[in-house]
Amino acid sequence: MGSFAQPGHGKFGDVTEQSGFASAPGKGMGISIADFNDDGLSDVFIANDTEANFLFLSKGKGTFEEAALPLGVAYDDNGKGVSSMGGSRRRRPVRFVQLMTPLRTA
Repeated sequence: MGSFAQPGHGKFGDVTEQSGFASAPGKGMGISIADFNDDGLSDVFIANDTEANFLFLSKGKGTFEEAALPLGVAYDDNGKGVSSMGGSRRRRPVRFVQLMTPLRTA
């Protein structure tokens, strides 16, 4: 996953390393941006199919720290899509991960 910033004049620069996103490569099957830890900054949750999911908590100024494992959201049952609802400073966002499980026939 790459991260780009626009310093101006219609150009973009790769800030993947500086932002902290380079520390956790994955499939990136779904993404949700919300303030998951109620600190007033936008965080990024990424569902990664059969690999560990990522939760990048914003540290401000365009930098992030991956915290999915210690917060218990790294593993589910093969999540592919993700969305969130809510998200004001009074209501924490609710995260939904779509699980892809095989159909079972009788």
